[in-house]
Amino acid sequence: MKPRKEDKYVVDIKQYSKLIEILNKSYKKENEYGIKSIYFDDHDFSLLKNSLNKKKFNHKFRLRKYTFDNETLFLEEKNKNINNETEKIRTKVGMNFNYKVESSLNGYHPKILISYDRISYSNSILRITIDKNIKYKFVNKIDWHENLWNLDFTTLDYTRDKCVLEIKYSNIDKYLDMNLQNIIEGNNLFKNKFSKYVNCVLDGLMKGQHENSYSR
Repeated sequence: MKPRKEDKYVVDIKQYSKLIEILNKSYKKENEYGIKSIYFDDHDFSLLKNSLNKKKFNHKFRLRKYTFDNETLFLEEKNKNINNETEKIRTKVGMNFNYKVESSLNGYHPKILISYDRISYSNSILRITIDKNIKYKFVNKIDWHENLWNLDFTTLDYTRDKCVLEIKYSNIDKYLDMNLQNIIEGNNLFKNKFSKYVNCVLDGLMKGQHENSYSR
């Protein structure tokens, strides 16, 4: 996929209905669906630490599944380049995917499974997504089987009464059309360096839910 900018805003759930109403009038509504992603890291959480330390070239590995497709998984690598643009490499893989033999994941292990609901919108120059009901479950060796995707999840406290608005665009000079500008300014929204992976791991660590993970 082409490099793109990704601006994120954490929105109070009380603003959610108003936000949806405005977006429905101004943009093409694509779909509503669920997403589940397994994030990979090494034993020392190096990728997470790079993100926390705001490394310009930090990257993430994840295995993604959509609720409308029970037969396909996507292995994704996300990288931030020097222009703070996100570059994503996506490969379709089968449900029997084995991370242990995947060369790009050498040294990386499944750390956490994150689940959320998404609504998406678009026009000719940008894509807008809203994610809510963010939940997670740490992954351990016992979990890596066919029922992995159906684990019991813990709600991410930080977004319990919030949703995450994300604007994805490829041309910084054109991405803020007037409708979107009004939405952002009218709701007093501010950019947020929100990361589902980072926030869910930190939430779980604070709750002591990581004892059985791959860090040991």
